Amino acid sequence: MIAMGHLTLESLLGNLRTRYARDIIYTSIGPSILVAVNPYKNIAGLYTRHLMQRYHREEEFTALPPHVFGITALIYREMRETGQNQSVVVSGESGAGKTETCKSAINFLTTVAGANSSSRNREVGTSSASIEDRLVTANTICESFGNACTVRNNNSSRFGKLVKIHFGEEGEIVGAHITQYLLEKSRVVHVADQERTFHIFY
Repeated sequence: MIAMGHLTLESLLGNLRTRYARDIIYTSIGPSILVAVNPYKNIAGLYTRHLMQRYHREEEFTALPPHVFGITALIYREMRETGQNQSVVVSGESGAGKTETCKSAINFLTTVAGANSSSRNREVGTSSASIEDRLVTANTICESFGNACTVRNNNSSRFGKLVKIHFGEEGEIVGAHITQYLLEKSRVVHVADQERTFHIFY
C-alpha cells in the first residue's frame, strides 16, 4: 500500500475494497504492518500447511503476497537471528477477525517451531501431547469460556488476551503462558437481545 502514488483515505479504502472483491483479504503497509479484512467466509487454500512452509522457507518471503503467515514468519526469523523478544499486536473492532488472525499466527508458530522440536522431543522421550498441541488446545478452551455470540459476530471475544510463547535455542517451543483480562463478566447474568452468553453455557 505504501507504493501507491496518492495516499488518501479514499484511495486506501478503494484499494482495500478492490482487493476484498478478489478475495485478497491481506494488504501490507510496509514490512511489519498488515491490514486484514474479514471475508466472513472460507477462502480455499488460504491457510494450508503447504502455504505455511512457503512463508517459513522462502528466503525473500516479503516477495510473497501479504499474509498473516508472512508477518509471523518475520518475527520468528527476527527472534532466531537476533535473540531478541518479538511482539505481535492484533487489534480491530468486533468482527474484524482478531480471533481467527491470532489462531492462524499460533498455528503457524506451532507448525514451524514444532518441526524444529521434533528431533529434540524424540531425544528426551516426550509424549505425543506436545507443547504445541497443548497450546492450540488451551486457546480453544479460552474461547469457550470467554467468547460469545453477538449481533455482529458469532464468535466474539469478550476479553483481552496476552499470549507469551517461549522458545529454546533451536527455535523450538519450550513453554507458553496465556493471560486473560477485562472479561465481560456481566454477560453471565445479563445478555442483550439477539445475543448469547459465553459458549461454555451451551
